[in-house]
Amino acid sequence: MAITHGMRNTRIYSIWCGMKKRCALKSHKAFPNYGGRGITVCQEWLTFENFYAWSRISGYAENLTIDRIDNNKGYFAENCRWVTLQQNSSHRRTNILTIDQVKQIKTFIAAGVRGCEIAAKFSINQKIVSNIKNNKRWKGVI
Repeated sequence: MAITHGMRNTRIYSIWCGMKKRCALKSHKAFPNYGGRGITVCQEWLTFENFYAWSRISGYAENLTIDRIDNNKGYFAENCRWVTLQQNSSHRRTNILTIDQVKQIKTFIAAGVRGCEIAAKFSINQKIVSNIKNNKRWKGVI
């Protein structure tokens, strides 16, 4: 009989499973943004107990979520930290614009430059340009 860690129904186990699935399971809805971009889970963390040990010494709490410091790199100890959901959402790849870039985008929009052209210039998705135009994001930037 195999000895288990007894944490299958815990939040941290769910986070670990989700991390692995996003990076390895091609049928997972988030795979294109993770495994499809080459984001992987380090060999050490493929074992839950190792991931859990790192989490305990790295500040894991029930209200925090795992965050990759460099979004273009994978899940490994030096590139991960525990943050609030708010901190994590501000660190997404889609939020890579500086305030100056947003001001430039708003200037282009006001001048009538097409969204697809703006998106290409800033290497962003056209939906981000649309969100800026419609004040769904970056509302306070003039």
